[in-house]
Amino acid sequence: MVDWMRRKPILTAILVVAFCLVVQGYRILSLALDLRAVLVIVHGTGVGPALPPTTSVASWPASPRYAIDLAVGLEPPAGVGKSSDLGQLVGKSYNPGDPFFAPDAEIREYLEQVPGLDATARRLTERLAGGLASWPVPAPDPAHVHFLAPMPDWRGGRAAGRFWCLLAWHLARHGDPGEALLAACGPAILAGHQEARETQVAGLTLISKMIGTALRRMSGQALQAIAPVIRPTKAQAVDLLRWVETCEAHSLSLARALHNEMNFLPSVGYYGELEIQSGDAMKIYGRNPSALMRVLRNKALVDSYLDPILGECIRACDEPYPVAVGRIKGAMARIEDLQATLFRPGLHWLGFLLRPERACLEMILCLATPNITGAYGQVVLAQAQVRGGAAAVAIQAFRQEWGCWPSSLADLEGWMDGVALPTDPFTGGSFGFVAGNRPALTSPGPDLATGTADDLDFLAPTGN
Repeated sequence: MVDWMRRKPILTAILVVAFCLVVQGYRILSLALDLRAVLVIVHGTGVGPALPPTTSVASWPASPRYAIDLAVGLEPPAGVGKSSDLGQLVGKSYNPGDPFFAPDAEIREYLEQVPGLDATARRLTERLAGGLASWPVPAPDPAHVHFLAPMPDWRGGRAAGRFWCLLAWHLARHGDPGEALLAACGPAILAGHQEARETQVAGLTLISKMIGTALRRMSGQALQAIAPVIRPTKAQAVDLLRWVETCEAHSLSLARALHNEMNFLPSVGYYGELEIQSGDAMKIYGRNPSALMRVLRNKALVDSYLDPILGECIRACDEPYPVAVGRIKGAMARIEDLQATLFRPGLHWLGFLLRPERACLEMILCLATPNITGAYGQVVLAQAQVRGGAAAVAIQAFRQEWGCWPSSLADLEGWMDGVALPTDPFTGGSFGFVAGNRPALTSPGPDLATGTADDLDFLAPTGN
């Protein structure tokens, strides 16, 4: 054989190249088929084999949606309007400055159909007082996360939050101001309970964190909307500030959700290996995706991509907003660079042929990496809206007692016996305050520039 190769070097070279091409072609084809089979199941595109029952796969958890205990029994009553009606009555637009509540007549028409309205509102405030006093204890992050892990009933939680805002609207007009404020805080309290409960079941996901963020924004806008309607006392305003502080203390960080996102791909590899070993992979994916699982189980390779992106975003969350948002944008720019490199034809594609595992991993990252810049901005915006709404209530309480607006935020804090107002999470300093006949309590918003469309004014009317 050696002598033959020496006599025919050109033919030998051709055969060696052909052999290498066959081997590389097999690697590329295996990865492509594995990737398609796994993405079909994970993302549920409806192509390929039907998803087997979760109980028939040893490594799969049962996957029901579960309700959050705090909301059980206080959901929107069945038979009163449609579930879509709540979205028209509360939070139709989350844009700052847009009306949060529908016109009063529409809300009254809905609430008139709620059986035992006052009793329901009373049960809600009692439940929320208990929820503030006793929070579920978050569990440690799991070693692996599963895409079929049980999930909270997000739609039910969102509907409950909207219904509670309607009860806050009712209490603001026909009940005790303190109870109205507690009901308005309800969605934010529910968010904290939901996040902690998810850690006990499977691990906090980014989507659950964003649902919690939407609930917190709901509370902030509800507080801002009812502030001009109620007549709160100083004690009630101080209680509200303490409730907001308590809610923040029990809000799980975005960094924790991102840590589980960073663990997702290695977890797919971990569970995929278990499925191959148990023989379940064939009935799940229609093949044994061994090539893809080897890539995802290569911790050094996966971390070399994930750490500069998700790892950097996790570290940035500990920084003040102006610094953090810049670092997160820089990390997300790496995804844009990957997309440009991956999908733009060029000689670099030869490198993908030689190293198809990297091309496969880069494609997964381009498809699966969420918009962390937007998620981070929403989390901080929710925090600003809740804090600003609570501060607006305190300003209204000052006006209720003195018949005039405070001359400054320092004047307001002095009146509250030194209880500090929350700071603006965008700037890290105090909210802006302009005294006068039409005062304003402001934040520059996400772009940190005043006089732009995303400016926040928490004393601006947002109700109808």
